[in-house]
Amino acid sequence: MSGARPPILRVEDVSKSFPASRDLLGRVTARLQAVVGASFEVAAGETLGLVGESGSGKSTLGRLVMRLIDADRGRIILDGADITDADRHELRAARRKMQIVFQDPQSSLDPNWIVGDIIAEPLRANGVVKSERHEIVARLLEEVGLEPAHRSRYAYEFSELVVCDEPVSALDVSTQAQVLTLLEQLRDRLGLAYLFIAHDLAVVHHISHRIAVMYLGQIVEIGPADEVYHRPRHPYTEALLSAIPNADPAARRNRIILRGEMPSPVDPPPGCRFQTRCAYAMDVCRTDEPALSSQDGIDVACHLHDQGPTLSGATVVDLAPPISTDLDR
Repeated sequence: MSGARPPILRVEDVSKSFPASRDLLGRVTARLQAVVGASFEVAAGETLGLVGESGSGKSTLGRLVMRLIDADRGRIILDGADITDADRHELRAARRKMQIVFQDPQSSLDPNWIVGDIIAEPLRANGVVKSERHEIVARLLEEVGLEPAHRSRYAYEFSELVVCDEPVSALDVSTQAQVLTLLEQLRDRLGLAYLFIAHDLAVVHHISHRIAVMYLGQIVEIGPADEVYHRPRHPYTEALLSAIPNADPAARRNRIILRGEMPSPVDPPPGCRFQTRCAYAMDVCRTDEPALSSQDGIDVACHLHDQGPTLSGATVVDLAPPISTDLDR
């Protein structure tokens, strides 16, 4: 959880599925389980990184938080107010407190609008009079390091919560570092809360206070960023870390190759959803679904910690030394 700081965002047991197939009469015959029982908090001034493979459900979870799609079950609480079933009027007020940065800005920003108009539009929609919009746009451009001249040729509104969905995935490493630094500066100066969604665990570790790891729609590990990154408790997290390139060729690395493909979210395996690819799977993993339980400050859903040897004790596997990347330097 988020310690003593009050949460800006609280997600409680949220699930979402989509129709996967229908019969000739249009009745749903199978459903894709995109998000299953997700729970977490994000406090003011904090970044929660959400990481997982493509198809893990992390982007769907981001859209659920923004109420761009409706949850089947659970609650979404923003700044103390339950917005799970908020109507259009209530959502309009709530969205003044939260914004989303999509993975592909060209599909979410009108290419025919100049930057000044793109920034001014949400201000107009929220009732800011024209005489004040020019000054606010200029201030926002300065906040993100742009020159006044850029106004006529990237858009931030002052918000409490920003959902960042793969915001740097298409950038080279040096540009990624610049953008991440800017995001950190804005977060610290404005007291923003970030839900930072990405597939790259090294990038997520760089910017996040805490990390949540998703697999096949479920959060399987969540805890302080350094703990998750350097001492993973879940075999899936361990496998993700082993795949990160290391700039030091002399560094020891036990690369873990996951067998097979991620199972279909339409027909997930029984028991632990990771058991079909896990090198440590036990009989109980194939029958009983593990619940998130606390392990020295980290919540992890894995039977290894209550019925077998633990990863953190290095009984099962000799973990490599802490991993460094260019972004960590």
